[in-house]
Amino acid sequence: MQRKLPHWNASPNAMRQLSLGLLVALLCLQLACTGNDLDDGSYPRKPIKVIVPFDAGGGSDTFTRIIQEEVGKQHLLTQPMVVVNVPGAGGSIGSRRVKNARPDGYTILQLHEGLLTSKYSGNTNYGPEAFAPIAATGSMPHIIAVLQESEHHNLNDLLETASRSPDSLVFAVGLGAPSHFAALMLQEARPGAVFRYSQSGGGAKRFASLLGGHTDVTTFSIAEYVEFKSGGIRALAILTPERHLDAPEIPTAIEQGIDVVSTNMHFWWAPKGTDPAKITVLANSLKSALDTDAVRAKLKQSLTDPIFLIGDELQRELSVRERRIASVSGTAPRVLPNLHYYSLVGSLLLGILVCVFDRRRRGNTKDAVGIKVENKSNRQKQIDLSVFAALVCLYALTLQFRWCGFLLATFGFIAVTGGLLSVRGGKSVLPAVATALLLSLVLHVVFTQVLVVDFPS
Repeated sequence: MQRKLPHWNASPNAMRQLSLGLLVALLCLQLACTGNDLDDGSYPRKPIKVIVPFDAGGGSDTFTRIIQEEVGKQHLLTQPMVVVNVPGAGGSIGSRRVKNARPDGYTILQLHEGLLTSKYSGNTNYGPEAFAPIAATGSMPHIIAVLQESEHHNLNDLLETASRSPDSLVFAVGLGAPSHFAALMLQEARPGAVFRYSQSGGGAKRFASLLGGHTDVTTFSIAEYVEFKSGGIRALAILTPERHLDAPEIPTAIEQGIDVVSTNMHFWWAPKGTDPAKITVLANSLKSALDTDAVRAKLKQSLTDPIFLIGDELQRELSVRERRIASVSGTAPRVLPNLHYYSLVGSLLLGILVCVFDRRRRGNTKDAVGIKVENKSNRQKQIDLSVFAALVCLYALTLQFRWCGFLLATFGFIAVTGGLLSVRGGKSVLPAVATALLLSLVLHVVFTQVLVVDFPS
């Protein structure tokens, strides 16, 4: 005798109760995630993502990891900091992600004054005003350097050539970056001086462009200059108010009669609207890490000045730097076109045109006796496939443009897809809804709590 396998036939009422219970659980989870976790002194309750908008191994990444390591080693926070590298577009991809993140204190940004220069170069349409500043924790001055055999022996020689023969000197910079604006400030200091700018990436690439004769002058951080000095370069000036202890032989621009100061400062930012109490917790942990002997030793090794600014002092420093950068002529911010939405509208129009032409083509297809060829089963499969493809695209666009959070978007995608399949099979949609609730909860917990993946909030 064949033994029947047990199966569960839930009544509609039972399924409704299950769905309601899962929905309540979902709402409770959302409330728990958005609740004020400072009331019981438990902030942070989960790892804090520190977005570094550059590749791993660079100066910003190395600096951030020095602080992150000490915060974890000294247990300065109850949860670890997790560094997430989000490179691209000169840092604007990572900064935009933090700007759009939920202001709950669990996603922050470590970015130098590139946040200001990207605004005034037109790379972004936002700057410091779009964030809540946490602290400034380190500073590195810019050094203007040329090849050892260059005919320019000081900054005035360089600017005299740039004034006498505009566009004749090629200046290697990161376009829109702090190095670019340091060069623009020098250019503004001498009437008629004009440099020709070349995009040359990081310090190593700028050094290579000098050695290869592709460029005439560039900027380095003091650490980069010390590293490359023996390779045949010479400093013309350091852009600090006074000579630097680690390079006392280099004269300042001010000494040479050129009133230009430019140092690259490391700032920490939170999304605008973040609770000030959480800002204080983060700032205190950064200060404690910065005060340790281990961090001081590593910063000294990298020739980074260990400064610490918060509150009004930090706001004043940001205001001074922004005025200095904004004063460089021809660099007023411009609003970029919303390419995301233009692309979306274009894709939708293209999809509509494809559907219209495909429908007309199939409508004109006839068999030998003039009867339209129509296979109902195949047509239904094509429709189902098109609907599923549209749902996938809508789900991806929802996450991309952050129309809603990961939880709600995932629940909606699974529920609608499963519901359509259930209706097609003549079954109740309640199991699909229950599955969608459960699966979206599980995926959210796994990705955000276990794998610490940066999902839309």
